[in-house]
Amino acid sequence: NKNKNKNKNKNKNEGALALESGLRKKKKNRRLTSMQSAAVGSIESTGPDDAEFGGAGAQTKDAVPFDDEMEHNVCDTPTGTCMNQTNYAQCLNFIRDGCQKIAFRSCPYKLECLDWEQPQPQQPQQPQSASSKYYTSSKGKTFKLTLPVFDTDLTNAYTSIQQLKDDLFEIAKFHVNAIIEQRLYPVPIPSVFIEFDPIASNEADASGGSTDTQPSAEGVDDFGTNNQENGIDEADLVKSDGAYVYAAYGDILIVWDADTGTPVLNITMPLPVIPSTDTNTTTTTTTRSSIWGGYQPKPQIKALLLHNNRLVIVVAGYDQEVGIASSDQNTSPFFDGINTRVIVYNTSALSTSQQLALITQKDLQGTFRDARSIGSVVHLVTTSSLDTWNLLERHLNLWNFDGLTTEQYKINATLLAQTELIPNFVETIATAITANNNGAIPNMARISLWQSVLSNATEAIYSGGAINSYTELTSFDMSIPEVNQELTTSAASVFTPSSWGVTYSAGTMLIFAMEGWNFMPEFAGTGQTTYLVGFLLDGATAKPTAVGSVPGFLINQYSLDVQNGYLRAATSIRSIWPMEPLSAVGQAQFWNPEPTTHNQVVILVPTLTGTFNEVSRISGLGKPGEVFTAVRFFENIAYVVTFLRTDPFYVLNLKDPQNPAILGELNITGFSSYLHSINADDSILLGVGEEADNTGRTLGIQISMYNATVPTSPGIMTRFTVETERDVWSSSSVQFDYKAFRYTPLGENVGVLIMPLRVQSWDSEKSEHNFDGFVVYDIDSANGVISERLSISHVDSDAFFGCYYQAYLPQRSFVFNGNVTTMKAHSVVSTNLDTQQRRWKLEMPQPAVEDSCIYW
Repeated sequence: NKNKNKNKNKNKNEGALALESGLRKKKKNRRLTSMQSAAVGSIESTGPDDAEFGGAGAQTKDAVPFDDEMEHNVCDTPTGTCMNQTNYAQCLNFIRDGCQKIAFRSCPYKLECLDWEQPQPQQPQQPQSASSKYYTSSKGKTFKLTLPVFDTDLTNAYTSIQQLKDDLFEIAKFHVNAIIEQRLYPVPIPSVFIEFDPIASNEADASGGSTDTQPSAEGVDDFGTNNQENGIDEADLVKSDGAYVYAAYGDILIVWDADTGTPVLNITMPLPVIPSTDTNTTTTTTTRSSIWGGYQPKPQIKALLLHNNRLVIVVAGYDQEVGIASSDQNTSPFFDGINTRVIVYNTSALSTSQQLALITQKDLQGTFRDARSIGSVVHLVTTSSLDTWNLLERHLNLWNFDGLTTEQYKINATLLAQTELIPNFVETIATAITANNNGAIPNMARISLWQSVLSNATEAIYSGGAINSYTELTSFDMSIPEVNQELTTSAASVFTPSSWGVTYSAGTMLIFAMEGWNFMPEFAGTGQTTYLVGFLLDGATAKPTAVGSVPGFLINQYSLDVQNGYLRAATSIRSIWPMEPLSAVGQAQFWNPEPTTHNQVVILVPTLTGTFNEVSRISGLGKPGEVFTAVRFFENIAYVVTFLRTDPFYVLNLKDPQNPAILGELNITGFSSYLHSINADDSILLGVGEEADNTGRTLGIQISMYNATVPTSPGIMTRFTVETERDVWSSSSVQFDYKAFRYTPLGENVGVLIMPLRVQSWDSEKSEHNFDGFVVYDIDSANGVISERLSISHVDSDAFFGCYYQAYLPQRSFVFNGNVTTMKAHSVVSTNLDTQQRRWKLEMPQPAVEDSCIYW
């Protein structure tokens, strides 16, 4: 009695705080609802005859009501008190690890374990291969869970919504484990990348020459997109059918005559319709004041695809409109919502009525990432970032549980997650996925842990959760729908560890590659990993068919290639996170990342069982510290460039996938960012990159001509450096946007390179260096010559600060009948390649009001 009176006020305060934080919506004597008990029961199924809180033979007690006069310093099990109130977390672990089910009662300190089994001793978890199939949470975690690892089972698509919900339930527990652990025991995790800045070499320069005569471009046409693979068209912001050019300019589709530059048509995408009702009237407006403080954001055209007389426009910015219309703008589990609108037009009447006929439109889940078209069939990739903050994290923050001890927080957070957050997580995501697919599940790869090797740090690696994004591949035939006919689409999808990824397509396979992490036993730590999901394309449908992984990250889509059924991937590991075994608090300890680099080309083959199995690899490419800056695969050969102080240019023999080999190596200064073949057997290449000096400073844009006709002894035929002055800066979007590059053949061994270029001097007295436009270079591969043919300015220096519309044209070039059309920022210029005379200039629309101006 003495002890009871002494602790009475203390227990009153602790109990009240616990109830307010974890049980504020619960009635005192209420049992768990059927949905909550189902969530509890899913921790580990005990059979169809289970009672609400235990198996068929379990003895259940009534809920113990909270009473300010009661003592709450015990944690009960069927065998009695296991721990006193100073060890609630240890008691919780004992109950969780020793029971098939947990029944939480109203009193936050009284935990009853029903259908009890004696806990079995657990051995320390050792790294496992993916052949283990499943990951089971380590001892000491809040929830027991079982998740498949990255394995062939992923390609077995879901056949029922319940299957999807079951997996979502497990992944939700994984997220909650990570959230609670991070709140209690924050530790460093692998969440940053170590990048290497290029350091220049002091090796000698090789300069280009000039041609005495220029080959004629008369009658030459070249207006296709600079695609990676023949026969597969990539989405871009500008397309042409030879008669007209279709360009995206912010929220405006602009069409002009390809020959004369005469404007034909401007179509402004309509503003999102966001109803908001005035409190004093019943009038519904289309303003967005209640959401955006009066600002009306505009939609934006993200991509165009063109085939015969059908034009597909991909637009972003209608997520709020679609969300409000469907009453789910506040309940979507994704940040992105239904944020991609596909619009299909018929272009047949342009020549007669100067109009595009609207065929149909459809809204798709997620943010547009990329698209391919094979003939009239479109395959479009979107991603949706999972809103785990609102679904789980914010509810489990420590400040929501003020006044509780660590043990009390863990108990209350567990209860809240189990009874409310996890069931809501499952239902909300399942509803969102099926809502935009006519209530059905897409051809969806199964949810998995994105690890192919498991370790005792697996859950610590994914402190942000095992899945953070939802990637969807939508397929449709743009030629099928007629006017006002619904666009028929099919969808395939996969949950991924991040929203960023690379899309590559060849033949009947589309591969989505995403960045993640994997335990690497050879490095005793966790390293950067690329995970591959292959979708089999069959007309206007797709389904997941193969999965695999390679160590390291890709630099871009050109790091992937498919040839004769083999997948080739070039990757760089830039850092490794060394790792120690589990500490006393049950957390893996990471040391600071080690900036070690490893470059490799890995060859894989898809199997009948649904995996990309590694066949062989070439490792050790580049010197210590170097990483890939450019990769280009061809039929039996590949070229890769690594860089730190010099530019090793490698020639790789991939003819025998079982035995790839390095054929030759060339060391030069600077580096290339993009490689492009200019002859039939892919032995002569142009490279666009940068030159550097011996202090590690980049000097300026450089064009190189590589000769690998003798692959064991590759050479540099010539190089052309735009500028090398210390106070002058040059850049070209070709370095990161390869669709800005155009090489147009003009005869055998000769052609023109057309590329955007910007040059600017930091010295006001050298303003004559300032240039923003395109440069056309003559390329003579027979004599190894690169020379400037002409430059095309798109803006004068005094016009940099003019008033322009809030949009930009992409940096692109087309050739029509020997005339080059260049597009950049806010203007289009046509120039004759032979006479070098400007034919016409087309300015983009001006803003309606000067308040909307932006600079060049």
